[in-house]
Amino acid sequence: MKEQDPFPIIEAIPNISEGRDPGLIKEITEEISSVAMVQLLHVDMGEDAHRTVITYAGNPPSVLEATRKLYSIVSENIDMGTQHGAHPRIGAIDVCPFVPIRGITVEELIPLVDTFSKDIAIEHNLPVFLYEASANFPLRKNLSIIRSGEYEGLTGKLRSPTWLPDYGPSMRSERMGATVIGVRNFLIAYNINLNTSDIVVAKSIAKVIRTSGGKINGVHKPGLLSSTKAIGWYMDQYKCAQVSTNLTDYRITGMADVYNAISKEAQKYNVSVTGSELIGLVPLKAILDAGKTFASDSLSEEEYINLAHVSLGLSSVVPFNPEDRIIERLIKL
Repeated sequence: MKEQDPFPIIEAIPNISEGRDPGLIKEITEEISSVAMVQLLHVDMGEDAHRTVITYAGNPPSVLEATRKLYSIVSENIDMGTQHGAHPRIGAIDVCPFVPIRGITVEELIPLVDTFSKDIAIEHNLPVFLYEASANFPLRKNLSIIRSGEYEGLTGKLRSPTWLPDYGPSMRSERMGATVIGVRNFLIAYNINLNTSDIVVAKSIAKVIRTSGGKINGVHKPGLLSSTKAIGWYMDQYKCAQVSTNLTDYRITGMADVYNAISKEAQKYNVSVTGSELIGLVPLKAILDAGKTFASDSLSEEEYINLAHVSLGLSSVVPFNPEDRIIERLIKL
């Protein structure tokens, strides 16, 4: 008899505009975990960013139901009119990506997420923008473009015909702002620490390495790395500036590529990289690839993981435990 294929698994990674109230985050994660066939995988709270990234997985109907509960509890407890933090944001649930993990493709997941997005817009009278693979317009594939102007600029932005939401009213919710929802492939949120508090240095390095580049001496130049988004900021809790990156395709540009590029650029400012920080989870292949960058010999899987851990300084600001951060080792469904 042919072995039955495992049921489909998707992952949700909502980014919540709240990073300073552990009681509320606990209440939110308990609500998510109350849904059968959903496994809470990771919670990453950032006080300075005032943002929490929550990761959970399960079969598609269960994950969508847990996310519906998430929007309800957030709508009652987060007020964007009083929320300020270092991280750019457009709403209380700033962005909510869904990622296929096994047994389902991006193309199969898109219509499920589209229906869910329409329901969220109606239930909460909330402007919803679709992004990445779900985007209906090329301009909206890029989260940073949707997010430009942030919550404070939403009212003016929504007056433009270009920025009518995909679903919901063309008026921001005073409490929730707006939200961005979509299907995408795995993204790695990865921050590199600098031995300086100078945010100008971090922003300058980000501009040079990110794919979109930026103006240098008045002339726009493309960035050094493909499939990379980056901003610079200062993290008071770590007492250092960081270059905060999103790797949209780690098969093209991996963590070691970013770490090495930023190390090289930092030297131009007489600054050093002191380590790095992984936000959320990482696929096994991504961390193995990083380890292989620093190895000249053939090593075991565990040796490659440890080499990546040490070489990238992944425990430099918070402890890194591979068993808690590699997605394939976490999912038990």
